[in-house]
Amino acid sequence: MAWDRSHDAGPALAAAVRVAELAGGRVHVVHVLEPAAAMVLPPANPKIGNELRKSRHADAEHDIRAALAAIDPDLDAVIDVRDGAREDQIVAATEKLDVLIVGSSGKGALHRVTSGSVSAHLAHHNHCPVVVVPRGIAVESRA
Repeated sequence: MAWDRSHDAGPALAAAVRVAELAGGRVHVVHVLEPAAAMVLPPANPKIGNELRKSRHADAEHDIRAALAAIDPDLDAVIDVRDGAREDQIVAATEKLDVLIVGSSGKGALHRVTSGSVSAHLAHHNHCPVVVVPRGIAVESRA
């Protein structure tokens, strides 16, 4: 499951948990940290840049664990926080996944034309089936 901290990621995360429950599988959450403005230029002290990267990874992992705990406090999931271009990193992660579940932001055709659609890119460049959870869908976990 690809997770991006957006409002639309919640239902996709719940869907991933539900699919894992039904299939007897394990949730693997992939979150990609694209370069922050402060990380575009190398810092004067490389140690500061490394600390910033570690802090961003820890914050992302904390947020993912909190989102998972809200769905199922006992869930044992793999959390995979990566750096780089979102689409490229998620496509690379699909080499080890059985199915990729993503949420649709539902931003519309104009946004898709001007900025592209992450889910459309993933649907055409992945290594496993992709499920796009439509915006506004509620998914209940635990049958």
